[in-house]
Amino acid sequence: MSKRTYLCGMKQETIPQAVIKEAQPFIDRYGNRLKYLGDVEGQKAWLFAFPADATIGYPVVYLFKNGEALEVSDSLAFDFIGMYVENLDEIGIE
Repeated sequence: MSKRTYLCGMKQETIPQAVIKEAQPFIDRYGNRLKYLGDVEGQKAWLFAFPADATIGYPVVYLFKNGEALEVSDSLAFDFIGMYVENLDEIGIE
């Protein structure tokens, strides 16, 4: 099982293959733009950072726990981002 390492600020986190698989359609189109948000109670999260010129609705967050990945792409994505990040400027989203 391959893994990729993503450098996010001073944090370095390996992206699990399950997260890459869930995000693959976006990775194929825009490249690997996953930003590590953090770990809350053993559940890790990544945000797909779309390019500025992409037209999207809700942000897309990938949650990972117990070897499984889940994509959240509705209004709940904001709740999950809020759980992991206090200051949205830290991750560069508006």
